[in-house]
Amino acid sequence: MSGIWLGEGYKCGGKVSQQRIKIEQKGYAIVGTKITDDACVPANSRTFSGTLDTINVTWTTGYANRPACCKMKDKLTLLDSIVKKGSKIKFTRIGSKATEEGDLSGTWLGEGYQCGWQVFQEQVQIEQQGNAIVATKITGDACVPAGNRSFSGTLDTANITWTTGFPNRPVCCQKKGTLSIVDENTLKGGGITFKRIVP
Repeated sequence: MSGIWLGEGYKCGGKVSQQRIKIEQKGYAIVGTKITDDACVPANSRTFSGTLDTINVTWTTGYANRPACCKMKDKLTLLDSIVKKGSKIKFTRIGSKATEEGDLSGTWLGEGYQCGWQVFQEQVQIEQQGNAIVATKITGDACVPAGNRSFSGTLDTANITWTTGFPNRPVCCQKKGTLSIVDENTLKGGGITFKRIVP
């Protein structure tokens, strides 16, 4: 579970926000530390800790005028390999420990590209520089032909801009989305599953 995760549903002073956390796992022990800041639980504070064998975790809570003041017990539930839920917050993995230390650059096969009513398998070339990532189509379709950008964004925020189009209006549009890193050889986003092509 070690890596960077995006938590949706953090509340502070009536506001709901998305926040990034870093999870570290050693054996069954797990600790989540905030990367994103708010007035209730600032960045670099522990957001939860506990053990996976019991799924009991202690959450850090607070108020704008009393940050990180309180603790509460709750559970952390594993929904699948990239999504966890606890204390009304849904966590999605956006970077594994392997990808924090590694590199996603290379050729990938994307399954699930749609253009009109057809679904395609297409190859993309991914280039990663630090947290920045850009994917360019090697094989394309009438909506986004080869040589065009498929997506770009940053891994630490999971904010990705996807290039979309129509057969009669190729590469016409951009839409915001996310990209989840399942492991160093599998990515998911925009309804597409990417598998690294090993040379």
